[in-house]
Amino acid sequence: MKLTAAILIFAASLANAEEVYDGYDSYYASLPGAIFHAEAGYEMQPLSTGQGIKYAWEGVANGRKQRVVLDTGRIQINGRYLTMQSAVIFPNEHSNRDDFGRATSVYFSKDFTCLESVSPSASGSAVRHTAVHLIGNKPKSRVFMKLPSLFASCKGVRLNQQGVITFDKVEYRYEKNADFPSGITFTEYTSDGKKFYKSDKQVTAKFIEPENVYQFVIEKAAKD
Repeated sequence: MKLTAAILIFAASLANAEEVYDGYDSYYASLPGAIFHAEAGYEMQPLSTGQGIKYAWEGVANGRKQRVVLDTGRIQINGRYLTMQSAVIFPNEHSNRDDFGRATSVYFSKDFTCLESVSPSASGSAVRHTAVHLIGNKPKSRVFMKLPSLFASCKGVRLNQQGVITFDKVEYRYEKNADFPSGITFTEYTSDGKKFYKSDKQVTAKFIEPENVYQFVIEKAAKD
């Protein structure tokens, strides 16, 4: 009888336990509608052309042959060219020449390609910012966007129930007079490829330890 009671108490404690996320990719993987399902992107490799260093990846991904080349301010995806100046940039983000280069990874899906990279010159808290660019694959697609960078990931880009591009802007949360953030807020945005629209959905999370911004629990989930 005592053993049964102990088992019931233990089961109840598990049911009430908060899920701890060890990194942002693990949280994004828990959200519905993910566009990119690969565990990791394909890392671009340096390509010497005699006119400097480009970065490229070529191979079979998502059931077809893919080729991506990054040049200064220009992207080539399966023969299609895009320039950095043509990207729609999320407010308060900036387009930088070193957004693409060493340590850039590329993700593929049927309708989209995504590039993510941390600037090689980043140090300290700047490494928490990832340049994420979402590109539509269809020939007439106008989707070429740079998304909010704090704790960003291609894995966080998804489609909502209406099939609209959806992602989160992440911001720190501070307690009064605190030097370190106590957690973060995920604010959901959608986009039609031309503009960004803030939704009324927010998720708040609390860091397990204030100085470790990569381990957190959800305090308040968004309501559908």
